[in-house]
Amino acid sequence: MRKCMIKNLNAVKDILKSICLVTKRTEINDLMKKHKFWINTYGVFTLDKKETEKFYEVANFMRNKYNGGKLFKDVAKKDINNSLLELISKAFVLNTQQEKLKLIDNFENEFEKQIDDKIKNYEILFPILDFKINSRFTFGDIVFYPFTNYQLNKEMKFIKNIFDQNGIMTEKDKQKWVKALRKELSIYHNQSMFRGSFKGTITAAKLKSYNVVLLHINVLKLLSYDFHNKKPYQRKKINKIMPFETILKSKDGFRTMTYLPVEFSIDLKDMSFLKTKEASSLSKILKKVIKDDIEKRILASINWAVISIEKSPTQSEESFFFDSSVYMTPNKYLLSQCLLNILIAFETLLLFKKEKGKKERLKNRCVVLLENTKFGESFISDNIDKLYNLRSEIVHEGRFNDSPKSVFQLYIFFREIIFNLIKLKNKKEIITNVQLKIWLKNKVKLKKNLNLLEDKNQLSRSK
Repeated sequence: MRKCMIKNLNAVKDILKSICLVTKRTEINDLMKKHKFWINTYGVFTLDKKETEKFYEVANFMRNKYNGGKLFKDVAKKDINNSLLELISKAFVLNTQQEKLKLIDNFENEFEKQIDDKIKNYEILFPILDFKINSRFTFGDIVFYPFTNYQLNKEMKFIKNIFDQNGIMTEKDKQKWVKALRKELSIYHNQSMFRGSFKGTITAAKLKSYNVVLLHINVLKLLSYDFHNKKPYQRKKINKIMPFETILKSKDGFRTMTYLPVEFSIDLKDMSFLKTKEASSLSKILKKVIKDDIEKRILASINWAVISIEKSPTQSEESFFFDSSVYMTPNKYLLSQCLLNILIAFETLLLFKKEKGKKERLKNRCVVLLENTKFGESFISDNIDKLYNLRSEIVHEGRFNDSPKSVFQLYIFFREIIFNLIKLKNKKEIITNVQLKIWLKNKVKLKKNLNLLEDKNQLSRSK
């Protein structure tokens, strides 16, 4: 990738002048001869190869400029590109060179105003495949609900009101649009829906909402995929995932955008798990706008842990299948990736930057965080040893993990550690990485001293 040579806004303005003062509108027949072209309300415009390179240099500079600014969280990269194209288009159609230079000299203010105007508060809703619920519930800041006839009529009332405010369209055209949109929304009937509020441009709000719903769903999966009590999630085969329409609503309008739907293959008619202390604690964490170090660790690691069991074969799969072949199979490949994912989950949760001896540290920390569970110290240590041995075989020797049992057992450990860490956080008020690191260090040291004392006592008794 070519390194951006632009250092400041003056260089940006010089490049824009070199583009805008020479580029003209293009006839449709000549479009395909050009390197890049676009069409908008200002006309049809083209850039040759050199001008295109300059355009992307400016776009990269503007993206980097706003990365650390107030706009970044509410603006997607695509919005920067589109706003830049729109501003260049305005300059193209101005009549005189003086007018074009004036617009470019005021580039930063024009650009920021253009971006600011696109940032709105959106209510976003879309379906979640195979997520079966009987009633509405809130988890974190998100509402989940079945899309009934009542919900359909509610959305259509909002849409109809928007069309009624339009003074340009004919009544006949309005009726056609309302009828077409009702048919489109009807495909959501009996699906479970996600609804949340997000601020940003249309693109940024959509991306933000998708990440948020995935995180919420993964936390729900952690709570409901209870392998420890032998209650695995109910996985169904979905032959083909079709793109769905995300509905984005603001106070003055709405639009739909295509996205791939989120999957949650489980029947949650029994919602009792949401009444647990663990569910309440995780819901509170999700609600917080600013999360502390430990909360960020917990949520990031949950994403990796859930992925590790999502793609692996169920425990009921015949074990001889995995033992019968030394060659890679799709399941072996997936299991290998699943094992790496669960390792990432553990390391994200319990290790810190620039630490050496990762295996021993992780092993010791798992032992102290699982000390009040039914798992023995040697059993925990053996499984962590096995995890790193399998990881080494996959990464360094190119072998494939051929048993789902390792992933399942490690997932059980991880789940218990998450719940114990939440209890610890609530009791001890451990909210920073430094506090957690010190607590783990002291706890591991105490555990080792107790083990040494126990060994001495056993030795003296044997004498």
